[in-house]
Amino acid sequence: IDGVDNQAPGLNFSLGNFLGSSELDVLNVDIIAGASSAYFGPNAFNGVINIKTQNPFAQKGLSASLKAGERNMINGAIRWANSALNKEGKEWFAYKLNFAYLRADDWVADNDDAVYETDSPKGNPGGHDAVNTYGDEYYAGADQTSSEPWSDQFYGIVHRQGYDEIDLVDYDTKNTKANVALHFRTKPDLDFLSPEFIVSSSFGNGTTVYQGDNRFSLKNILFFQNRIEYRKRDKYFIRAYATHEDAGDSYDPYATALGLQNMVKSNAEYASDYGIQWSNNNYDQGMIDRGYPELDLTDPFNPFFDTAASDAWFADMDNQKLLEDWHTELRNHVENDLGVEDPMNRNVYLKPGTTEFEDAFNMITSAINSDTVFINEDGEVIKGTRFYDKSALYHLHGEYTITPNPEKISFIDKWVIGANARLYTPSTNGTIFDDKTEDITNSEFGAYTGIEENFWDDKMKATATVRMDKNENFDLIATPAASLVWQPKQGS
Repeated sequence: IDGVDNQAPGLNFSLGNFLGSSELDVLNVDIIAGASSAYFGPNAFNGVINIKTQNPFAQKGLSASLKAGERNMINGAIRWANSALNKEGKEWFAYKLNFAYLRADDWVADNDDAVYETDSPKGNPGGHDAVNTYGDEYYAGADQTSSEPWSDQFYGIVHRQGYDEIDLVDYDTKNTKANVALHFRTKPDLDFLSPEFIVSSSFGNGTTVYQGDNRFSLKNILFFQNRIEYRKRDKYFIRAYATHEDAGDSYDPYATALGLQNMVKSNAEYASDYGIQWSNNNYDQGMIDRGYPELDLTDPFNPFFDTAASDAWFADMDNQKLLEDWHTELRNHVENDLGVEDPMNRNVYLKPGTTEFEDAFNMITSAINSDTVFINEDGEVIKGTRFYDKSALYHLHGEYTITPNPEKISFIDKWVIGANARLYTPSTNGTIFDDKTEDITNSEFGAYTGIEENFWDDKMKATATVRMDKNENFDLIATPAASLVWQPKQGS
C-alpha cells in the first residue's frame, strides 16, 4: 500500500487490508505479476497487489460511507482532505485524515466431517477426529484395532470429546483503522510536477480468526505503520517506513483445547480409564451374548476364530447402534462421573459455558505459550497459549527511473534502478522465536534494475529485470525475470 509492504513482521502473515486504507481513500488497485514484481522486493516474486491511495492535493473535501448487511455487518468510513496556499497562491501543503470501522459476525467453522485420511470415519462408535473440533485427535493408546478380535478389549478406536471451535474463538469480528498523511511540495510553482515530501502514519486494531497451518484467534491485535518519503512522480523516490505489531490477547485455539483436556486428565489416563470401564461394564460379554463369535479352543493346537461371523456382526446396523450407545454411555461416565481431585474441583470434561470452563480457559489463554500454568496428575506440563509479539520491521527503499532519449536509445522506453535494505527486530519473549534470553535481529538488502520497451503501437510490452538479494543467513542470490505482454487494444 503506497509502496509499503503490508506484512506482519513477527506473526509473518499478510495483513491484507486490516491495516490498509478504506475504500474512500483508494485511488487504484493493480495486480502486478511477471518481471515487474522485482521492483517490489524479494518476497514479491509470485506477484503483488499494489494499492495506491488518493493524493490530498488532487482529491480534497469530505467523504463518508456507511454500509450494513447480513451477519450484522456494519462498515463505516470517513475521509477529510484539504490543502493550504503559500504567499504566491500556490498549493504547498496538503493533508488527509481517514477513519474506518467494521464489525460483523464471522463465518462459523463447524465442519463435523472426519479429517481427510483418518482411520476413524464419521459414525465410528468411538468417535472421530472432526475438522473443526480440537482435542479429539487420534491417540495410539486408545486404538485397539491392532488387538486380536477375540481379546479382552476390542472396542476399536476411541476419541476424546474435544472442543468445537465455536467454544474457543471469538467470531465477533471487529476492525478499526485510522490514517493521517501530510504532503509538502518542495517546488510549489511546478504544481503536480513538484517533488513531494510525505509523512504518513497508520493504525489498525481488531479481532478476527486467521487461517494458517492452524486456525488462530487474533484478539485485540494492534499494528502501527509510519512512513516518510521524498518522491517525484514517475521519476524517483526514497522511502523509509517502520511496522510495529502487538499480538494483544491472540492465542492458539487448538493448543487451548489440548490444554483444557490435559489439565484434568492426560490422554494416557483417559485411555486407561476407558478400557477399565469397558471391562467393568462387561461389554465384551454383552457382544458375545448378542452373537459375537468366541475363540474356539476345542483343538488347542489349532484354535479357530470365525472371522466371517465377526465381520457380519459388525456390519449389522443394530449392532452398530448398540456399540454407539455403549460408547456414548461410557464416554459420559469417564468424562463426567470420574472427576479428579484438583484445586479447581473439576470433572474430566470442562463443559463450555460453565464457570469451571471459563476459569480454565482464561488461565490458559492469558498466559504466554512459554509459561507453565498447570501440571496434571501425570506430571504433564500445561502451557499457556497466548502469543507475545511486539516485533518490528524497518525498511529503506530508493528508486530512480531513467527515460532515454529515443533519438539516441530507441530500444528502451524506461530504465529502472533501485535498492532496498530491511531490518527485522523480533520481540516474542520466546513464544515464536528463541529470543527469551537474548535479542535477535535479521537484516537483508537488495538491488535491482529493469528495462521496459513498448512496440507495435504500444500493443506489445517487453520487460526484463534482475534482482540481487542478500539475507544475513543466506548467500547472495540473483533473480532474473522477463515478460512479454500483448494488449491488442486499449482497455482490453
